[in-house]
Amino acid sequence: MYAVSISMEVNPSGVKPALTLEKLWRGLEIKAEDPVPFVPGMESCKIVNRTNDGFVREVVVRGKTFQEALTFTPPVQIRYKRLKGEDSGWIMNTLSEG
Repeated sequence: MYAVSISMEVNPSGVKPALTLEKLWRGLEIKAEDPVPFVPGMESCKIVNRTNDGFVREVVVRGKTFQEALTFTPPVQIRYKRLKGEDSGWIMNTLSEG
C-alpha cells in the first residue's frame, strides 16, 4: 500500500487574485466532471451513473479503462474510489483552512 499526502498553499502572500473557498470548490467540481485537461495521460472520461452525493465515471488512462466512484462532501472534499480496473485505491481532494 502506498500513502502520499500533499498540501499546497492556495493564496500565498502577494499573489492576486486571491481565491475563495467557493472558487476552489468549483474548480474541484469542474476537474471531477472533466478531468482530461488536468490529468496527464487521461484520454477520456464519461459519467455512467449519478447519485445523490456524486457519480460513477469511466476513465481511460494510457489505454486502460477504469471505473471510479466520486463522493462529494461540499464544500470541502471529493473522494475518488477506483471500482473496476487495475490499481485499486482511493484519493481525497480536501480543502481546509488549516
